[in-house]
Amino acid sequence: MKDKSVPFFDAIRGAKKILVLDLGFLGDTVHLVPALACIRAALPQVQLEVMTAEHVTDLLKLTPWVDRVLGYPRFPKGPKWYQDFARVKA
Repeated sequence: MKDKSVPFFDAIRGAKKILVLDLGFLGDTVHLVPALACIRAALPQVQLEVMTAEHVTDLLKLTPWVDRVLGYPRFPKGPKWYQDFARVKA
């Protein structure tokens, strides 16, 4: 079986910023932490950011591998929920 991860790594090797999107379920977020450590070890030069639900942002802010944590409301109120995603461009 051919390893498909090597071409992907070659494609992102020169990246300056990586944004990881997390759905904000606590268990998934806990399992995400070691993956973030692996990303940091493989690509120490990138700015590593995570966008997740507001109720788990404090957990990710404790990890030394993440440069920036962006929170979004898990259950937004009102029709303007999409405005939170404008922060991704910043």
